[in-house]
Amino acid sequence: CGLCQHRTKRIIILHFLEHTMYGLQGLLAFLILVVTLVGIVAGLGYKALVIQQENATNYYQVDR
Repeated sequence: CGLCQHRTKRIIILHFLEHTMYGLQGLLAFLILVVTLVGIVAGLGYKALVIQQENATNYYQVDR
């Protein structure tokens, strides 16, 4: 019947939209996670570089 086909198409479209939204939310969460982790790694790398440069110009000698 025509009504059943219309209802079936509507259900399929709603099902597709529901999964698309979950996919976009998952992708957005993944991108936020990646940006956060890259920021942490960059910040720690910069801090390590600064500390290394400070210690390289401020060396010490061990007396025995």
